[in-house]
Amino acid sequence: LKIIILTTFFQDKEFCNTFSNGRISFESLKEVKLKMFGRRTYWMLAKPYVKKIVNKNRFMKSVNRKILSFILPCDYYRELFEKYNPILVVVPTAHKLYDVPIVVQANRMKIPVIDIVASWDNFNYTMGDYPQKLIVWNEMMLKEAVKEHNFKEEDVKVVGAPHCDFCYDD
Repeated sequence: LKIIILTTFFQDKEFCNTFSNGRISFESLKEVKLKMFGRRTYWMLAKPYVKKIVNKNRFMKSVNRKILSFILPCDYYRELFEKYNPILVVVPTAHKLYDVPIVVQANRMKIPVIDIVASWDNFNYTMGDYPQKLIVWNEMMLKEAVKEHNFKEEDVKVVGAPHCDFCYDD
């Protein structure tokens, strides 16, 4: 198994030395600019209607995702995926703009995507493509994924808050 970590710290020697071994490599996590118009323009146009209309309507969520998925440039991630030929992509925030191009390109190339939802308070899929599977903190998030975001219950796994595991002492 080979693990490729996309990170903004890919050139930080201390970071790479801490986590690297023969099976782990690092590549740059790139901020992607929107194709047709800039990020600010998208948000100036989209933000008011996203909050009022899109978040309350499943059809509009789908339209918004398709538009954003269409206008995102994903060439960098296409090249990375062609280079490494991954069998799985795992992201911490599939709905955030910096991870959306990764999810979009993985979906275009039919590579399965798992989203480890980072926090109970930012669980909102109004941007980009959906991942195929979710890892969530609790039953409430599972119900929201099924009811509000059309995930199948079997595609959502409740595991607690993984990034807090180091606080646990059994």
